Amino acid sequence: MPRTRSTKRAKAVAYVMKESFIQVLIPGKGPFTLNKTHPTFNKLKAALKAKKWKQVPRLVNLAESIAIAIHGEVEVTNGVVKYKGRPVHSTLTDRILDMIKHEKPIKHMLKFMDNLYLNPSDRAVHSFYDWLVDNGLPITDDGCFLAYKSVDWDFKDTHTKSVDNRPGQIIMMSRKVANTDYDNQCSTGFHVCSKKYGLYGTRVLAVKVNPKHVLSAPEGGKMRVTQYEVLRDMGRGREDFSEIGLAELEGVLVIEVGKERKDFIQKLLKAEPVKRLIRRKKLSKTSILKASYARLEAMLQRFSLQSVPKIGPEKTHLLLNARKASGVTIGQLAKEMGVSYKTVVAIEKKDSPTQTQRDDYLKSLGRITGSYNITFPKTSAAVA
Repeated sequence: MPRTRSTKRAKAVAYVMKESFIQVLIPGKGPFTLNKTHPTFNKLKAALKAKKWKQVPRLVNLAESIAIAIHGEVEVTNGVVKYKGRPVHSTLTDRILDMIKHEKPIKHMLKFMDNLYLNPSDRAVHSFYDWLVDNGLPITDDGCFLAYKSVDWDFKDTHTKSVDNRPGQIIMMSRKVANTDYDNQCSTGFHVCSKKYGLYGTRVLAVKVNPKHVLSAPEGGKMRVTQYEVLRDMGRGREDFSEIGLAELEGVLVIEVGKERKDFIQKLLKAEPVKRLIRRKKLSKTSILKASYARLEAMLQRFSLQSVPKIGPEKTHLLLNARKASGVTIGQLAKEMGVSYKTVVAIEKKDSPTQTQRDDYLKSLGRITGSYNITFPKTSAAVA
């Protein structure tokens, strides 16, 4: 007699299906709830409707196995994006969930959200991402975004003719001396823009901005910020852009910066001098992996691994480098701030000072130097 295969029919699964969620009861596991925004929601819904009971436990296990994505105060779990433990519903969180659904990397988006929510302006927190999307500016892998700045032929700003905007420079000011009116387009603060606004300067620069430093971003494509980093000199005037096309050129820029950053990291990690420092615990692999594009360039120059333009000191602690570039001593700054010498040192050692610490520090530095526009690196004598 021919053998017959005995097939056990899977038992039906008890479930509740609503438009916004599904709850299933798996024997031995108890109830499991899946929100509509979860990546496996539609697959589970289809399996239940088709009565494919064998698939249900597997899909539930898959849903549970999807790792919780966390960066800083932002986390994604079970299809919900939270900030400091509280669910957030916005265009930004919808985009993050959509990217998860389509299995796209979201780490840079979580970093961006974490940075954005450090902005003191509620208006910026709740509306800036929409402005960014409308103006087509890309988010970088470290949670910042690319923008543009028009300057004169000598890299000086077109307004004061005093701010040095050469590639590699970081330009910063205290929020306390800037105009924080979100609707005011032309006022105190550094001006950067999208290609939508128009690129009218003799030179056009590509710059990187952390969303926590955005002051205002009204309609039109122009914004004011308190800090940015100059990445590239993109050419002299609009003619250079129109030859290639802005979209293509921006795509090349994003790819170049992203690819070069990875190449820089690999080159550093393979270098014997760097390996020795890591073994001696004088340098960590993590610090290299997290380093900014400009810092990686500086490290390559330091170890003579690549011929790149010297852009000054490594920018691990921005306030410390800003003070040294300005030629101000710790004692001078402590006196101006009305704090102790140790307090200034403690602030400078922090990778991420609080907004108040940063603003008080930069405002005091500006009062001493006579200019609230702080730019570095630049050649200056080392000071204590």
